[in-house]
Amino acid sequence: MILAVDLSAQAAEPDTVPFRPNVTLGYEVAGQVLRFLYPERKGHSLSLSFEWQPHLMAAIEAGTSGVDIKKPSHIYSSSGGFLKAGINYNLLQKRPDLKGNQIFLLMRYGFGFLTHEAPLIVINDGYWGEASVSFEKANFLAHWAEIGGGLRTRLFGNFFIGWDVRLRLMMARNHGSELNPYYIGGFGRNHNNSSVGFQYFIFYKFPVK
Repeated sequence: MILAVDLSAQAAEPDTVPFRPNVTLGYEVAGQVLRFLYPERKGHSLSLSFEWQPHLMAAIEAGTSGVDIKKPSHIYSSSGGFLKAGINYNLLQKRPDLKGNQIFLLMRYGFGFLTHEAPLIVINDGYWGEASVSFEKANFLAHWAEIGGGLRTRLFGNFFIGWDVRLRLMMARNHGSELNPYYIGGFGRNHNNSSVGFQYFIFYKFPVK
């Protein structure tokens, strides 16, 4: 009788997994896939995050970027990098049984810098004919904010995959010349004051004692 009561009490206990703070290192792979569509672009991106509570994760992202375009009408090149910092808010913090799988909202502050030049730009005019101009090397700085959301799921062991979609809003630009960059690493194509980006990461989680 006592044994039956004890087994019944154990069965009624919830299946919970204690939360452990962790550090996660990630590599962004979507950019490498996009190189097949945009071979003029190059770059890499890493992320480092610290989950100190079940619902909050501090994140830092850094990367390099470059563009190399050589066409009869124009030649353009750039190289630089970016840095982002912010937080993720896990919407599944009350489900520790999911063992690290997440659906989250995110916010980031982004800072990008680059050096670019255009040794040749050919201008065709119906009246004046053809002319060419050039722009020497110049520096460019940009600041922006990001909001978005995504998910992260376990592959096996401490390996995870995750993706997110972000709306990026330009806050400020600092032009070193009249030449506008074609692409800003971490932000996207420099067409207007906003962009939408998709990122896909592979992560490894390091538990912290």
